[in-house]
Amino acid sequence: MISTTEVTQPPNRAAWVALVLVCTAFVAHALYYLFVQDDAYIFFRYSENWINGWGPVWNQGERVEGYTSPAWLGILTLLRLATGSFEPGVHVISLGFGIGVLILLFMLAGAMARDAWAGLAAALLMASDRTFALWSTSGMETRLFGFLVLGSALLVCRKFQNRVSMAEDFLLGPALLLLCLTRPEGFLFAGLMILFLLTSRPAAMISRWGLSGLALWAAGVGVHLWWRWSYYGDPLPNTFYAKVPGFDFHSGFSFVADFATSFPIFSLAAILAVLYHFVVALVTRAPTFNSALSTIIVVYLGYIMAIGGGFMEFRMLDVVMAPASVVIVTAVWPLFRRMTPKMVSVSAFAIVVMAAAVGLNDGMQFEDRPHSVMTRSEMWEDSTKAWILVGQFFGRSALPGESLATTAAGAIPYFSKIPSLDMLGLNDRFIAHLPIAEVGGVGHRKLAPETYLAQRKITYVIGHPRLYLQPKTEWLRPGEFFVQVEDPSGITFFLAMRTTGDRQTLITSLRGRGIMVVDP
Repeated sequence: MISTTEVTQPPNRAAWVALVLVCTAFVAHALYYLFVQDDAYIFFRYSENWINGWGPVWNQGERVEGYTSPAWLGILTLLRLATGSFEPGVHVISLGFGIGVLILLFMLAGAMARDAWAGLAAALLMASDRTFALWSTSGMETRLFGFLVLGSALLVCRKFQNRVSMAEDFLLGPALLLLCLTRPEGFLFAGLMILFLLTSRPAAMISRWGLSGLALWAAGVGVHLWWRWSYYGDPLPNTFYAKVPGFDFHSGFSFVADFATSFPIFSLAAILAVLYHFVVALVTRAPTFNSALSTIIVVYLGYIMAIGGGFMEFRMLDVVMAPASVVIVTAVWPLFRRMTPKMVSVSAFAIVVMAAAVGLNDGMQFEDRPHSVMTRSEMWEDSTKAWILVGQFFGRSALPGESLATTAAGAIPYFSKIPSLDMLGLNDRFIAHLPIAEVGGVGHRKLAPETYLAQRKITYVIGHPRLYLQPKTEWLRPGEFFVQVEDPSGITFFLAMRTTGDRQTLITSLRGRGIMVVDP
């Protein structure tokens, strides 16, 4: 018997035309926030070193997995080989995955609600959301991860309802493999989806094509874990050891609460929808795909709160926003069908349009409000642009054999092209495995000790870059001095730094290269 919520998209040409308009609006919305986040340059540096024949490493000869996504690194490396650069291709690829998410939302929510306009409403909720648009051009793997989560969910739903084709039956395994290779949290999502099928439709797991796909998933994961252990020497990415030293429910709850207060309509609707789907599953005593999505959302939020959340604008919550839009729309549509049977699509979609308009306004006003997270302006306008100039300065001025250490280990090391140390340990095994050295932001609670910097013989110790228009010596810390950064474009500022070597010898050397040094 065919399920009343089978995943087959009801034909509606007008809705598909409207989806094209929604996707176009999404691209314009995302381009409004166009930027490259500093961490994206970590991928760029690994990719270039790989292309140069040194392997996927941060520094030549140092095997440390300081990136979060093997799949995204592979995509960027292919992009660099094909085009010779990362931009603007990285933006095009991310926007493509963003459009893919909207299409998947349209198909999944529309089919679950048996109304194509419901799918359009779900896509509109995402297209108007600031966080979704913001991370669609950042150069990070965020949009790829969200696309794979939703695509895997669609395949699981088809399998759950026994409406899956042979190709789709097989495709679930490769999709879950890519999901696990895109972020460490992919294992959590993949495990929950497989557990749902095993407990609700165990017979759906037994098919030749399905088992072949899952065998490919298991083999691929096994090969990757073996390669990681043999190449990098750790079972988990080095970034995990550096960023997740333990549980931090206080920071994690604050992070989630900040999102809820920043986007109250979306958050309240998601909470009510999740509760609704749980109640339906309990009353009917039958698992539903909506209850499975709701469970995934709740479990993931628990995981995020346990590890402390994050400090960049809700990036860690982005991945569950699309599933949340599905459960919201599929909860709303049956209620409207009972209340206004003649105008269900128009009236319900009108409500979603109004909610999306309010959400869009919330996003536009977002940076004027206090937050526990870094906004796009703080991540780009006020930091990364200047750090690019600092990295280019070292790329022009540094001598062979010189090195730098900084906590902003993205654009500065990438553009400098010299050996670099991330003082927070993302790309250094020794620092990543240290106990917590100081109380800092989430993911920034380990720091290179002074003895280790001296052991590494770091030439330029920058720490968190401190840039000034005027070199006032009272702003310097013990041992520091200023160097003048002169960009060919005419921009001039002063950078505070120190060294682990002979201070006067370095200052003399810098002045000999024509660099202005202010030494108190």
